[in-house]
Amino acid sequence: MHIIKLNATGSTNNYLKSLSQKTRLLDDTIVITENQTQGRGQLQNTWHFEPNKSLAFTVYKEFVTISAKDQFYISMAVSLGIFSAFEEFKINNLKIKWPNDIMSYQKKCCGILIETKLKGMAIGAAFVGIGVNVNNFTEIDLPQAISLQTSLGTVLNLEMVFDKILKRVLEELNNINPQTMQDILERYTDRLFKKDVVAVYQDTKGAIFNGIIKGVTKNGQLVLERDTVTETFSLKEIKMLY
Repeated sequence: MHIIKLNATGSTNNYLKSLSQKTRLLDDTIVITENQTQGRGQLQNTWHFEPNKSLAFTVYKEFVTISAKDQFYISMAVSLGIFSAFEEFKINNLKIKWPNDIMSYQKKCCGILIETKLKGMAIGAAFVGIGVNVNNFTEIDLPQAISLQTSLGTVLNLEMVFDKILKRVLEELNNINPQTMQDILERYTDRLFKKDVVAVYQDTKGAIFNGIIKGVTKNGQLVLERDTVTETFSLKEIKMLY
């Protein structure tokens, strides 16, 4: 691994992407910052960061066997790696909210932003951005957020959390191949937030309806049962209201 430590940066993903345009990045290059001022999440959402209490880092990972159509396996693998690391810290009531938010007590404690580089019809590399609420109290201002400290009831060592997440995420990413994909999909599906439970959703037209998550497709669409009919949705087509 090749770790770059920064005092501050706008976005660790942007930093590594910019660096990759100037120099040849080595596989498993990681950038971590003490203060991220312009963190990004899915769908252009911002990510709240508290210096010395939050973690923000990006992993540059190269691939040789993942086709573009299978890129959601990267997201599932990263989610599973973080989930496994949190289990080791005994974080309570863990779930993965589709597509890749890590939840504790039905609140978000970790966000993931993955940006890929295509190489023909395959994934050449990915910038895997990870933000974790470790010892902060973002839930005061963000009612749908929670920190690991709040969930566990004790302060955690930032460096220890970083090391454990990095180890488990790289293990999962290095394990992606055609022979392991079904296992990755099954493990991810088993950990889905609100799976097999009636929940409320809103579509792009503003319609609100009840649905039951049954799983995900191999390309990352959510499989939802609505009025006994099974439908699939992409990230921009549906929102869970909870």
